[in-house]
Amino acid sequence: MKAAVQKGFIDPAAYSSGKLNANAPLSRGELAVWLTNGLAKVDADYGTALKDVTNTVVPAKEYFTGKLPATQKNAVAVAMGTGLMSVGEDKQFGIDRTTTRAEVAVLLARYEAAAHKQPADFQGLQELREVGLTGTNLKVIAPKYVKIPEERLTSNHGVITDDFSEIRGKQLKTVTNYADVKIDNWIIVNPYSNEDKRSIYYPVFLDKSENNDLMLGAYYSFVEFDMVIKGTMTQLQAGSLFNSPTINAMLSPTSRSSSLYHVPKVDDFAKGNRSIFTEKYPTYWGTGFLHFDRSVQPEVRLTTEDNLNYRVVPKET
Repeated sequence: MKAAVQKGFIDPAAYSSGKLNANAPLSRGELAVWLTNGLAKVDADYGTALKDVTNTVVPAKEYFTGKLPATQKNAVAVAMGTGLMSVGEDKQFGIDRTTTRAEVAVLLARYEAAAHKQPADFQGLQELREVGLTGTNLKVIAPKYVKIPEERLTSNHGVITDDFSEIRGKQLKTVTNYADVKIDNWIIVNPYSNEDKRSIYYPVFLDKSENNDLMLGAYYSFVEFDMVIKGTMTQLQAGSLFNSPTINAMLSPTSRSSSLYHVPKVDDFAKGNRSIFTEKYPTYWGTGFLHFDRSVQPEVRLTTEDNLNYRVVPKET
């Protein structure tokens, strides 16, 4: 135990007593903190990664149900992003679950393997970092999407950006005036990639057993909307807020997995015969499609109330 403290795995100051009880049960949350602290001592970029994921979306049920402690969230994200630890069949990370000697032995072996790699070697960690820093994993999963070419711009377009962090959490202009809308996170999932190259968010939003092949090679687009409804709004009217197949507030993920993860959906808030929203401040995930075919509106356009334009489009080849 003393050696673990000296190597930076364990910080006694993190405990309220200032001391570590070596005889106390070890929880998975604590183990995640220990292992990721150890990685940070081996490579400073892992330490940076622990900071980068502060505002990320963690692919664990506890994140979506609000039961993931802020003191352990970053460690859990990095532990999952490097493959050190994962969720169980119930989709929970199991923060408070006691670890077994057998599990610790397996995790230490994984730690040794991870310690010999760079953070950039883990696609899942790259996604978690990008989402934490910008609000989207677009540049990891769909790097062909780039800022609209300068030659396609005219003087009346105003300020253009391809940095999603600049519009994340800001009030957006909408086509209709039923609600004030912000986007907290935007997740892209490529359904065609091999399992070892799949997005870390694939199992959250899609079922492995379902046919995820989409027409014209589209990717799935999942958007976390944060709304303030003006007066009343139906689910159908939510779909008119943005004229975009990518940013769709009318529909939510329908997979069994998304239900098991407790991903907030439009049906949680829009109820009754007309599907009228029953809460004024709903926050939920919508689903759409990120297209590459130029005949199906591939350009993504979002504009903030202060006229900052986020515009990205597939790179011409």
